Amino acid sequence: DVAVRRYLAANGVDAAATTVAVGQNQLVFDNVRLGPKAAPDLTARRILIDLKWSAFSLLIAGVHLDGATLKMRADAGDVSFGSLDRLIPPDRSTRFPALRVDASDAAIAVLTPAGTIDVRVDAAGRLDRDFHATGRTTVVALRWANCSATLPEARFTIKTAAQDFAVAGS
Repeated sequence: DVAVRRYLAANGVDAAATTVAVGQNQLVFDNVRLGPKAAPDLTARRILIDLKWSAFSLLIAGVHLDGATLKMRADAGDVSFGSLDRLIPPDRSTRFPALRVDASDAAIAVLTPAGTIDVRVDAAGRLDRDFHATGRTTVVALRWANCSATLPEARFTIKTAAQDFAVAGS
């Protein structure tokens, strides 16, 4: 767990969590917060990190998120995940790592100048080949300056295959 905390700190990401278990192949954290204490960018009831050995290096093989909420800011065509942007490679490539991600009972709060869109998400799979995420929103009223809009319920799916991505929805 020390390596995870050092990595986040070295990249300027404030973090807090309770370490529940440290094993040869897994780390377990409860009550996770990434980002500023007053306005976290990511929170989770529990995060399990699966580890694997490659030669003499320890690698992350998978991440399981339980009850996670991610804040995403969208404004003028730009998207930000707050302090978590510091963990994204600078070239922002669309190539996904060979990392398994499972998220149950997850949420994304999309913060826009017109208001917040809450998205419920369930996701599973390896990012570079068979990742599958299903998202759904409820009806939301947005207001910006003298304009207002009501967005209907929406459902969408994000899938990956061969390190590329595709989005479909209604």
